[in-house]
Amino acid sequence: MSLDAFGDPAGRPQWGLVHPLRQRVTMHLPRCQVCAEPVPCRGGVLFLETASRIEGPGPLRTAQPPVCREHARMAVERCPRLGRHGYIALRATRCPLHGVIGTRYRCGENGLRAFAGTEDTLPCNHPQIGWFLALQLVRELREYDVVHLDDLAPWTTGSGPSCTSNPSISRTPSARAGEGDRPLVKNVPSTTPQNTDADSAEQRLRDQMVQRLIELGAARSPRVVAAFRTVPRHLATPDVPLERAYDAEYAAVTKKDATGVDISSVSAPRVQAMQIEQAGIEPGMSVLEIGSGGVNAAYLAEMTGGEGRVVTMDIDGDVTRRATDFLETTGYDRTVTVVTADGELGAPEYAPYDRIVVTVQAADIPPAWISQLAAGGRLVVPLRMRGMTRSIAFVRDGTRLVSDGVELCGFVPMQGAGENRMRLAVLHDAAGEEIALRLDDHPDPDTRALRDALSTPRAQTWSGVTVAGEESLEHLDLWLATALDNLPLMAAKPAARERGLVASASPIGVPTLVDGASFAYRTSRRTDHPDRFELGAIGHGPQGKAVAERLAAEIRAWDRDHRGHRAHIEVHPAGTPDSQLPSGRVIERRHTRVVISWP
Repeated sequence: MSLDAFGDPAGRPQWGLVHPLRQRVTMHLPRCQVCAEPVPCRGGVLFLETASRIEGPGPLRTAQPPVCREHARMAVERCPRLGRHGYIALRATRCPLHGVIGTRYRCGENGLRAFAGTEDTLPCNHPQIGWFLALQLVRELREYDVVHLDDLAPWTTGSGPSCTSNPSISRTPSARAGEGDRPLVKNVPSTTPQNTDADSAEQRLRDQMVQRLIELGAARSPRVVAAFRTVPRHLATPDVPLERAYDAEYAAVTKKDATGVDISSVSAPRVQAMQIEQAGIEPGMSVLEIGSGGVNAAYLAEMTGGEGRVVTMDIDGDVTRRATDFLETTGYDRTVTVVTADGELGAPEYAPYDRIVVTVQAADIPPAWISQLAAGGRLVVPLRMRGMTRSIAFVRDGTRLVSDGVELCGFVPMQGAGENRMRLAVLHDAAGEEIALRLDDHPDPDTRALRDALSTPRAQTWSGVTVAGEESLEHLDLWLATALDNLPLMAAKPAARERGLVASASPIGVPTLVDGASFAYRTSRRTDHPDRFELGAIGHGPQGKAVAERLAAEIRAWDRDHRGHRAHIEVHPAGTPDSQLPSGRVIERRHTRVVISWP
C-alpha cells in the first residue's frame, strides 16, 4: 500500500509486502498488522494463511503478522491473494518467535561482506545470529486449531473497536455447547506428499471443500484439514462430476438393494470429517473401519501415518473391490488392509484397535467391537436409538462404553448378522403423497385407526418456545424420545404437505407421539421476529388435542430444564442389572442395554 496526500494508507494491500519495520514490530509484540494495536495472547493469537500453506500437520512457520478479530475479515476481503487462493484462519496458543529472515554477513579483509545467495531464515538461538541483518521476524505455530472468522466475535469496548480487549469466542453450530472446546492438537509431521500443483482444478476444489468444512465446523484440527486437502476422493466416484465429488454435503450412493434402499455410499465429506474429529486419531494408532468405501480409509491412513495401521472391512464383495481399486490407484494400499467379512464380528486377526470407526447405521453394539477395542479406546458409531441416529464417540471403560460427544448424522443401514431395519406403518399411500410412521423399538400401532385419525380436523397447540431459523432441533428430538414412551417418526413426501394432509414433511421423519387411535407431531410457525419460530404440536384423532398438549408440555420441559444440555449415553452388556445402570431411558437390544440420560 502507499500513502495518500493526507498521509493515510491508500491502494490495495499486497500479500507479503508488509513494510519490514512494521512487520518486525507487529511480529515482536505481537500486534495486529492492520491497526498495529496489541493482540492479547489469552485464547490464542489469530493468523491468516493461504490454504495451500497448510501442507501437513507439522508446526507452521510464518512471517505474516497476526491480525485482530476486528480486522481479520477486512484483511481477507481486501487481499487479492487470499481471495484468489483461499485462506485458512489459525488460532495459535503456542507461537514463539522462531527466527529471522534477512542476510548473513561475515568479516573479511575488506570489511563486512554479505554471503552470496538469497535471503535465509536463521533460528533465534543460532550462534551466528549476531552476523545477521534481519528484515523480518518468523514465528512458529506449534499448537493451533483451524477456526472460522464468523465464529470469532470482534473485541469491542465502550470507545469503539479495540485489539486489547479479552477474546470472546462463539462456537460453530457443530461445536455443541456443553461438550467443551476440543483440545488443541499437537502437530506431527505429514506422512503423505502433498499435491504441489496448487493451481490445478482438483486441488482448488479440495481447497474449497476444506474451506467449507472449516466453515461448517466439521474440520477443526490441522491434521484433519491436511488429510482432506490430500486425498483425491473423486477417483472413488468416476461417474460423479468433479465439482460434485468435492461438495462438502454430497454423499454418493454406490449401491442399492433389490427394493431400492441405499446400502452403500461414499459419505459426504462433512460427515467423514466430523467422525474423524470425534475419533481423535493420533499417528501410529491402529484403526478399524467397519463399512468400507476406500475414501474414508485413505483419510484414516493420513491420520495414522506410516507407523499406523488401518483395516477397513465390509460384508459386500462389490464394495471391498471398489475400495481396493481406489486404494491401489491412490497408493494407500500400502498402509490399508481391506477385509471382506461381516462387520458384526470385527476383524480379530488385527486386534486390538485404538480406534474403531463405524460408517454404517447400527442399532446395537456387538460384543466383538468392545472386546477388540483397546482399554480407553474410542468407538465412533452411528447408533440408532428409538428411531433417531446419532454419531456417538464412545470411550471404553471396562465392559461398558461412555459417550464423549454426540452428533446428528445419517448412514446406510448395517447388513449381515447385525442388520436391524426400521419398520413402516403406512398412514397414507397415494402415489407421491405417502405418509408413514417409522418404527424402531416402538409397539405396533393400530394402523387402521391412525389412518382414520389422519382425516380428522387438526388440533393445534403452541408451546411458547421459540428457536432460530437455523437452530438444530436434534437435541430437543432426542430429549422427546427419552421422555415419551411411544414416539416414532412420521415421514411424509412434500406433496403430502402441499395437499394439506400434514403441516410438516420430512423424509427422515418428525417426532410423533402415538396414543391408541390418536397421534400428534411436532411442528412450528413463524413469529413476528423474522428469524424466530414457535414450536408446537398438531394432533389428530379422538384424543388428538390431549396428545398434542402432552407433546407441547415436553417441549416446554426441555426448554425449561435441558436446553443447552447434551444427552449422556452409556452402553452396558445385555443382562446388566438395573441397579448397575445410570438413571434414564433404557433401550433393550440383543447385545446391550443402552441408557440415555440428561443432566
